[in-house]
Amino acid sequence: MNLSFRFARAFTILVFFVLTTGFTILYFAFERATMRSAILKLEDLNAYVANKLAQDSTYDYLTIHHRQTQVKILPSDYKNTKEKIIEEKYIWNKSVQSYINKITVITYPVIHKKKICHNQRKIHHHH
Repeated sequence: MNLSFRFARAFTILVFFVLTTGFTILYFAFERATMRSAILKLEDLNAYVANKLAQDSTYDYLTIHHRQTQVKILPSDYKNTKEKIIEEKYIWNKSVQSYINKITVITYPVIHKKKICHNQRKIHHHH
């Protein structure tokens, strides 16, 4: 086996590993950026609905806004130390035959001295 062949083989193996590593890093970076973007959108939507409810208590968020929003008035003695809860769950979806990432963002704004629980859900396809 001559030297140039051994060099070419070593170079090919090296390029393969570098490309594989690079694509893996890129994939996870892209996935993370997409998740962050989805979480920020849900937080913004929670803030938007909270603001609308503060201005007008008859605001119907279900017909005017996103149907995935849930709003609950919590009891006054409800103890919650967290400002918000972010949940991520991978679930199998039969219709698309792949795992999808379900993101839930829960915030607890105080509107008209009432504690509100906002629950936002967004589903992301995970390929």
